Amino acid sequence: MSDYQKQATVLLSFDLEEFDLPLEYGYVISLSDQIAITTEGLQALSETLTQYAIKATFYTTARYATHQPEWIKKLIQDGHELASHGMHHGEFNRNDYAASREILENQFQVPIYGFRMPRMKQTDIDALGKAGYRYHSSLHPTWIPGRYCHLREPRTITTQQHILHIPPSVTPRLRFPLFWLSFHLIPFDKYIALCRQTIQTDNYLHLYFHPWEWASWPKRLIKHIPFYLRVQSGINMKQRFKLWIEAISQTTLNFTTTYDWLKQNYWKDESLPDEIQPDKNLYRRTFE
Repeated sequence: MSDYQKQATVLLSFDLEEFDLPLEYGYVISLSDQIAITTEGLQALSETLTQYAIKATFYTTARYATHQPEWIKKLIQDGHELASHGMHHGEFNRNDYAASREILENQFQVPIYGFRMPRMKQTDIDALGKAGYRYHSSLHPTWIPGRYCHLREPRTITTQQHILHIPPSVTPRLRFPLFWLSFHLIPFDKYIALCRQTIQTDNYLHLYFHPWEWASWPKRLIKHIPFYLRVQSGINMKQRFKLWIEAISQTTLNFTTTYDWLKQNYWKDESLPDEIQPDKNLYRRTFE
């Protein structure tokens, strides 16, 4: 194995949120069902990560974490990183940066360094810094029709007002996104090739998924969600993900959390990130 292969890194991240996807398509689903479906998928995903001894970063909403505290504790015990995905996966306001971080830190007694905005919406960097974060992953440097166009934004890691931004990986030239939806839809061999191309250029690969992709969705939901969003869900997703791990591991074996990677490569000469404290003057928001 070459020195390059030893140094290359895969960063897996998961948006641990309520399964509110059906709401986008006009189907009402209860909060309890949203939590249950995400948790079913999380269990299947967790088994695979444990099987391959992979550490990952979980961006969780405060709502999900407070509904499933034992699962959050298990993720922490298994060596995964906990980061913030806001208060919940619906509306968002400026106070949620600090509120979600404080809830997670107070309940689970771990420092929260990272943040990802739900649905990759615009992030207030000033509020992010005041809330005490050290990095975020909220801007996808590609074009997703109907969502956003960030083709002119930096493709790899940058600094924004002393906060590191580590975007999800896109291919070097065409900026083709390698996120969860591409994983579902692109022919497997082609997806592997694009991942390897990106690793060869950047020396790291940063992907994101959702635990609910690993769940077997109830039949009553399936007809309300477009086929392209559910084609690889459940057992198909679990099998495909395992095949991907085995294939990509032929090129790079270093899977780690976002924080550990940033600490190793960008924070070597700095004080530890947990020395930064949130602005206590920011309003603490509560939710049901």
